[in-house]
Amino acid sequence: MDYPENSLPAVLGLLVIITLSLTIPACHSLGKDPGIDGLRERMGTRRKEGVLRARARIGELASFLDIPNLDAAARGGIPVASAAWWLDGNATPDAKSSTAALRAALSAPVDVLVIPALPVPWLIDGTLELLDGPREIILEPGCVIAAAAGAFKETNASLIKIGTGRTRLISGYGATLSMRGDDYRSKDYAPSQWRHGLELRSVAGLVVEGLEIRDTGGDGVYVGEGKNKMPCSGLVLRDLILEANHRQGISVISANGFLMEYCRVAGTKGTPPQAGIDFEPNAGTWGFERCVIGSSVFERNKGAAMHVHLVKLSADRKVDIVVRDSVLVGSPLALWIRGVPKGLTGTIDIGETQVRGLVTIKQTSTFSVRRER
Repeated sequence: MDYPENSLPAVLGLLVIITLSLTIPACHSLGKDPGIDGLRERMGTRRKEGVLRARARIGELASFLDIPNLDAAARGGIPVASAAWWLDGNATPDAKSSTAALRAALSAPVDVLVIPALPVPWLIDGTLELLDGPREIILEPGCVIAAAAGAFKETNASLIKIGTGRTRLISGYGATLSMRGDDYRSKDYAPSQWRHGLELRSVAGLVVEGLEIRDTGGDGVYVGEGKNKMPCSGLVLRDLILEANHRQGISVISANGFLMEYCRVAGTKGTPPQAGIDFEPNAGTWGFERCVIGSSVFERNKGAAMHVHLVKLSADRKVDIVVRDSVLVGSPLALWIRGVPKGLTGTIDIGETQVRGLVTIKQTSTFSVRRER
């Protein structure tokens, strides 16, 4: 849900009241303990293996990247391109030139676009929008795409925005998307909760893997609907690190087929709900079907590790959310499931998952939260 700015104190007050009055003891633990240290170790191993795969893949593509061919890339006449081609040999571009280069590269309908690591970050002074560009995007290990100082003044300016289109994979093992969260909370910026790191609207069949997304002025990842009012479908978020984001690590507004696995979400702090992950619809959106969280860690978030608020979901929508082999660590609130409309049907199924912290849950005769004890 997107909160009006003037509603934030009321939302925070409601959260405090409900947390204090409707909680389960902080020592409560659910199901089999997967071992947070073991899970972190698995996640670290996966990321190291991902970096090795990325380097090998870029090595395989090297022969295609030697000679720039901008005209052919722009019309999709070649299979592989490098974003560096649009820099015209400048290895240390300023914000204006690196923004222009990435916008041109992301509009090229090639099969694979490689975004190389530069000696300096790719500084961006406005939203990079991806519609019908590359089918596959590989960010080289060490690549940093960062918001430029003084930019992103618009209250809804995300770093990267992706709508319906042909892209099916964004792979960024060892790469970072970074904004300037402290700047956006200063007097020089209009208050906002919508300066997201990665904004996904009505995407279908997209896999996002390996990236670290941090210090945004909104969510690390926003999952919602575009103008066509269709939910994101067949979306996979894998091996992500979401750190120190402003509103949520991940906001899921609408999804029909959503898988999040081996992700770590930590340090969310800025504007409520300040959750690790928030399933919260806007009015009239699709809802949440076939949504799965697996082998992920949510910790050190100022709000709930997992926040579910369904008050704006139409009663004719069914909720289907599963959490497995994960860890929800509260600070102190670990699990918040409230705002269930009368007549809403569905289940949130939490199993083999450790919950450390306060828990508050609303159930009805048609909506249940299953928890393995």
